[in-house]
Amino acid sequence: MAAKHAVIAAIIFSVLGAYLRWPMTVVKTPSDIKTFPQTVGAWQGIPELAAIEEFNELGAEGLASIKYRSGEKAPIDFHLAYFEYQSQAKELAGDRVERFLLGDNPLEQRHISVGGIDVRRIIQERGNGYRVVLSWYEVDGHSVGRFWRVVLHSVYGSLVHRQSNGAVVVIATDYSQPVELPRAMEQLDGFVRAVMPSVKAVLLPTARGRQW
Repeated sequence: MAAKHAVIAAIIFSVLGAYLRWPMTVVKTPSDIKTFPQTVGAWQGIPELAAIEEFNELGAEGLASIKYRSGEKAPIDFHLAYFEYQSQAKELAGDRVERFLLGDNPLEQRHISVGGIDVRRIIQERGNGYRVVLSWYEVDGHSVGRFWRVVLHSVYGSLVHRQSNGAVVVIATDYSQPVELPRAMEQLDGFVRAVMPSVKAVLLPTARGRQW
């Protein structure tokens, strides 16, 4: 499925590139991404430089990577990767992003509602435990969880506004046993609700805010 999505995205952007005589208009990275809030509700964050280096491989221009902690709760990794424009092999929902999300040992993936938005949930096996990864896309001021909607927004923006910018948001936490997943999801639900206002505020200058 991941390979199929990557192929579809590559074909779409290849066709659009030829039709519109690439490059598209570059929508510059908001400066606030570099200073994404380190306090989110009851959570306190510390930037993760190693993760930022890993995200550079995705082709994104704007990067924020922070590990948040709150009391005795398991830490939460937050990543935001902003693309000033998309092209073949540099898509929001492309192959490189897909490999990052799936990890080495994906056990399950599905779409669910978390924090009031549609997200993609991937369960990974990691060593002696598990990792739950939530992801969605921010396109035109909208939170989009599904691949086909990312493509529609990107195609429309490319054709009408000659812009294809957007961001992918990734939130993850670890747990030891399958029975701990509900508690991890409850924690992630609260964090998503707390962090969403900051995500929207940081990306506001890049959003056209069309209604679909």
